[in-house]
Amino acid sequence: EDASGDGTYIMNGGALVAEDNGSRIFVGFDGHGEFTLNDGAVSTADLYVGGWYDFGTNTGHYGTGVFTQNGGDVSTGGLYLDNGPDSEYNLNGGTLTSGFGSLGGGNSGAVFNQSGGTNTNTGLFIVGNGGAGPSAIYTIDGATAVANFHDLWVGGFGYGEMNQSEGDVNVSHEMRVGDGPDVGIPADRSGNYFLSGGTLDNAGRLIVGVGNGVGVNPGSPGEPGGLGFFEQSDGVHTIAGDLILGQSGFIAGGTGTYTLSDGTLHVMGDTFIGGSGLPDGLQDGTGTFVQTGGTH
Repeated sequence: EDASGDGTYIMNGGALVAEDNGSRIFVGFDGHGEFTLNDGAVSTADLYVGGWYDFGTNTGHYGTGVFTQNGGDVSTGGLYLDNGPDSEYNLNGGTLTSGFGSLGGGNSGAVFNQSGGTNTNTGLFIVGNGGAGPSAIYTIDGATAVANFHDLWVGGFGYGEMNQSEGDVNVSHEMRVGDGPDVGIPADRSGNYFLSGGTLDNAGRLIVGVGNGVGVNPGSPGEPGGLGFFEQSDGVHTIAGDLILGQSGFIAGGTGTYTLSDGTLHVMGDTFIGGSGLPDGLQDGTGTFVQTGGTH
């Protein structure tokens, strides 16, 4: 799209390839860009929607962008909705495949709406990734919508929120809600997952409220753990691994809450509330499980 003006790209077929030498596609660089894919194939090393920060020159580009996919296929090494004031991806049909995904940065409010199609991420997908900027929100509300993740973090170094009322969400490795650290008011850095329908399958463990300093990660000195909330009001949630609410950490424990008011929660592994079963010497987390209905 035009670097500083308004630009529109409508694709009804064919192929758009931007992969050589790390080529990228920008939808909204310093201006406003809109890309509509109805059919065809888009392949790029990285796809940026709504601005971009050039760390090489320490220069920010704060455009706004909207990518609407009604069909076709998008394949990208990295999907970034994380620098301009407004970034939006609408997946209504077709397939989107990425190796890394980042929604929300220090200056960005990012929105990902999925009413259909299949979103597959083979690496790490972060909803709420940066600073104390505006929120990042992922909504999946279509009966035919499918989202496949390897690792999914909702609320990284920013506020992240995921709303699922229909469709299927599958996480093959680990899912975190509230990776933290929780600095400032809760809206600054925290994670929320709202499940009101559809199915959510965690093949690995689910951590709500991640500890600060876990495993080989040295953590952030002097800062608290993550703050996470999971609210299930319907749907079917299956966890093949452990459920951890308020994970312990070397520096600080996290704070995690799971609320079940309706639907079905099936945990096949262990459940840790206010701890994680890790070695002694860690700072305990704070965990809460509230059940007012449904089946656990």
